[in-house]
Amino acid sequence: SWEEPDSMAKGTVSGHAPFGATEYPHEAKGGEYSTYIIALIVILFAAGGGYFGLKFKKIKAKK
Repeated sequence: SWEEPDSMAKGTVSGHAPFGATEYPHEAKGGEYSTYIIALIVILFAAGGGYFGLKFKKIKAKK
């Protein structure tokens, strides 16, 4: 039996776009602001923890 060929998007040959792709279905989207805010909060907590850890170490060494 003769199989009917799959319909392809215009401008593609065997799934390839030799004349340039016009759309990218798996394109990575840019990060949202919430991602940057969460990263900033994590960095602030890490810096604060390091600062107070060193401060506590100095106080403990004085006693």
